[in-house]
Amino acid sequence: MVFYLACAFFFVAVGLSTGAVWLLCGAAWAMLAGAAWAALCATVLFRGGVNG
Repeated sequence: MVFYLACAFFFVAVGLSTGAVWLLCGAAWAMLAGAAWAALCATVLFRGGVNG
């Protein structure tokens, strides 16, 4: 019984930590993509404003 509880706890802990890592990676990628998109938009708007 204790063995099964320990296994269940272990798998839950691994699952949560893995989920946290994926969440952090996803947030980092989202920030990078957002920053790149903002820079691209700013560049296009700036060039359009200067050329226009």
